Amino acid sequence: MGAPPRSQSVVKGIIHCHSDLSYDCNMSLERLCTHLRQEGFSFVALTEHAKGVSEEDYQRYVSQCQSESNDSFVVVPGLEIRFDDGNEVAAIGVTKFVNGNVPCEVVSKIREQQGYSVWVHPLKRGRKLERFLDSDAVEVLNGKVDGTLCPNPFLLGCVRKENQDGRGRHAIFGLDLHDLEQSLDVWIECEVSALTARDVVDSLRNGTFVSCVANGTVPSSGELGIIADFRFKLLRIAWRMWNSLRRFAPLSLRGHLIRMSRPVVGRIKRGRRNHQSSALANTEHPSIGRAEGSLAKGRIGDKRKS
Repeated sequence: MGAPPRSQSVVKGIIHCHSDLSYDCNMSLERLCTHLRQEGFSFVALTEHAKGVSEEDYQRYVSQCQSESNDSFVVVPGLEIRFDDGNEVAAIGVTKFVNGNVPCEVVSKIREQQGYSVWVHPLKRGRKLERFLDSDAVEVLNGKVDGTLCPNPFLLGCVRKENQDGRGRHAIFGLDLHDLEQSLDVWIECEVSALTARDVVDSLRNGTFVSCVANGTVPSSGELGIIADFRFKLLRIAWRMWNSLRRFAPLSLRGHLIRMSRPVVGRIKRGRRNHQSSALANTEHPSIGRAEGSLAKGRIGDKRKS
């Protein structure tokens, strides 16, 4: 008889983070990992800018990621590659340096290493979606571009359309963390057999994860129920109106606007704590729990074949 199947567990982590290997971040990897451990996360998937990084730099960095990993916290190395047209793709879980200027070739190199490719912040700086990049996932919420309330409904719709047309894509949330002052209200819950970098990346590649914010979750397929879809769209409209109001308000009024928003922010924070306790319920220990939370409640995405 063969070995019995390994039980699946749910782990919570952050996707799309930077440390001081990136040219635009001054935070050490050690400090980042310490902070995330203290905040109760089990893994971080890093996406360091490839610009200015050599192959030797990256190999040292991969070794450092391994040193920072232990039984309760895993560091997944990765890169963020920018192309001449302004688009960027994250290479999560690659252990060898990847770079280039042709998106399909870069994605192919990522897949050769059994990594996971994510088209990050596709609409950054008002960029129009003229074509859909080949990638394993599309970042439908970026913490710096979209805030931390809800995903971009247009990008979610694009992912669903791609899947309907037979071009498998995952929807995923990325925090885009550059400093410890940023909110951590955007996270991922993965279903894994063990807490290792390989298991986390395999969970991403297989689509056995959900993307989470305080107000709900989105499966890797991007499919939502009518109520969840409507709620996210309302929140998106409110977020855009708030941003416009804050941007165009006189400086003398901005402080008042921020103070007025604090009760709402406090309510969202309380919602986040309640959601976390339900999504990661029945944990066996602080880092790994039985799959009885968001993933087990039928909100998991499709398990695509790699």
